[in-house]
Amino acid sequence: MSNKAITSVMEKIESLIDVVGKATLWVALAMIGLVAVNVLLRYSFSFGSVWAQELEWHLLAALILLGMCYALQRGDNVRVDLFYANYSARRKFIVDVISLLLLLAVALIFIKVSIAYVMQAYSIQESSPDPGGIPLRWIVKSLIPIGYGLVALQTVAALLRLSTSARKRWRAAMFEPQTYAILMLVAFFALLMIGVPVATTLATVGFVFGYLGFGDSLFSLLPARFYGIVAGYQWMAIPLFVFMGVMLEKSKLADDLLDVMGHIAGGVRGGMGVGIILFGVLMGATTGIVGATVITLGLLTLPTLIKRGYNKSIACGAICASGTLGQIIPPSLILILLSDIMQLSVGTLFAAAVGPGMLLSAVYIIFLLVLGWLKPDLMPPLPQEERDGVSRRQLWIRFWKVVVPPIMLVVSVLGSIVGGIAAPTEAASMGAVGAVLITVLSGRFTWKILKDVALETSKITAIMMLILMTAQVFALAFRGLHGEDLITRMFEVLPGGVNSDIWFMMLLIFVLGFFIEWIEISYIAVPLFLPVLLAQGVDPVWLAMLITVNLQSSFLTPPFGWALFYLKGVAPPEVTIKDIYKGVVPFIAMQFLALLLLFFYPQIALWLPKAIGW
Repeated sequence: MSNKAITSVMEKIESLIDVVGKATLWVALAMIGLVAVNVLLRYSFSFGSVWAQELEWHLLAALILLGMCYALQRGDNVRVDLFYANYSARRKFIVDVISLLLLLAVALIFIKVSIAYVMQAYSIQESSPDPGGIPLRWIVKSLIPIGYGLVALQTVAALLRLSTSARKRWRAAMFEPQTYAILMLVAFFALLMIGVPVATTLATVGFVFGYLGFGDSLFSLLPARFYGIVAGYQWMAIPLFVFMGVMLEKSKLADDLLDVMGHIAGGVRGGMGVGIILFGVLMGATTGIVGATVITLGLLTLPTLIKRGYNKSIACGAICASGTLGQIIPPSLILILLSDIMQLSVGTLFAAAVGPGMLLSAVYIIFLLVLGWLKPDLMPPLPQEERDGVSRRQLWIRFWKVVVPPIMLVVSVLGSIVGGIAAPTEAASMGAVGAVLITVLSGRFTWKILKDVALETSKITAIMMLILMTAQVFALAFRGLHGEDLITRMFEVLPGGVNSDIWFMMLLIFVLGFFIEWIEISYIAVPLFLPVLLAQGVDPVWLAMLITVNLQSSFLTPPFGWALFYLKGVAPPEVTIKDIYKGVVPFIAMQFLALLLLFFYPQIALWLPKAIGW
């Protein structure tokens, strides 16, 4: 119903109440006059009439039951205002709305019970029990449901008035914009927790609270933003890099790659674990897809590692941690999205991520080697007879055929970006074509693989961009509700200056990682804090690397770490979710160690961009 129709209904109800209310003045005059006449007749002329006396209180009934709606319309209500009088406009408004809703409920109950009362009187044609009294008493009793029906109508009219002509005043009195911003965040997490899809949650919360906060002006801004996303040149790098990675994964080149690396590192205590980390580095640099790496490793290595005596938790932790390396080692989808959010060059972030990516990989490898040295029973070396089954010559031939081509592809793609030879999109296109050529030369190319890769690329890209577009609704609404000012004030009360602000952001990102994915964290948490930190002079490239390293934990932290789910889906039956959870704990601690090192030594990330003049 339009505002105009609502206003028309409201005005008609109020006109009816006004007519009924003003009619009660004649009822009051008639009652007063009748009482006076009856008194005069009784004491002066010793004359009394049962009919006239009963009419007195029947008029009283009409005065009360028909006058209630008019009194409420004029605001003549009685309340204990000991506290109400000191309420703010917002609290008074809330109390008034609750009062109207309760009154409406009370009136409807009275109508229901009194109709039965009237119908009973009607069925027996009830009259006065006194001789000469008023007949058809049900007519007077019918004033009860009529009176409360008018009260209900008046209550509805009052509520309609709040929702139309007083809508702007209602919004201002009900909640301050920043209160809406807080409720918006609460609703966002509540919907996520009950299982509503991320894209639906972002759009729904954004639209609802954006409309409540500042009307429908939000909606007119969105089409232009959507067009800027779907037609944005910078986003073309995403499907191209995804295609490159899926092609190498679907063609099963990753299987041979893992087998070769396992034989190379298998003679060392913990060597297979080191091989898994190195495989994750190469897969991260070629595919960047966590699910592909974890599933491949889980299917190919986990059963073998368990048979060879590897501790189940350590094996699971190494596989999950290795799979997450693709989110920091370029070309990383996280880096591409952060480049847009933080308005930084993709090439700069790719160059800056090399140091942290290698640092994290080195920390994992050192941990596994030290653990293998201290507790060799947890990670025994590859049996000698199995290593002897493949000659050194065969191993090196396979190394050059299986390992070197993907490495050359990665070096050429990243080198062209970092060196300024090609834009990220151009380099990504060459990477996609190069992945096809490697597959053809290896003899694994089929048209079915090509179609499967293209379909998977379309699916991954579309769902990512859907989340990106719905995040625009959320971001616009939150900004319009002055949520950024709320975040700024929150930072102002933190002690310790800019370092405390950074660690507060890191803590929040880490906690969010327990519940939601990196895409939502990137588009919700990062824009909230970014303006405040940049205003304090924080280096945006360094900050981006801190965020990226921290986001690795979102794949590993229970209960919603996706790497854990991927591995559990392909793990042997004897591997429990407890084994997986227990295994990732030391790797989460190592991610925190890498974050500390990066915080205290920013040059880990900044040396390469500075070395190439970026």
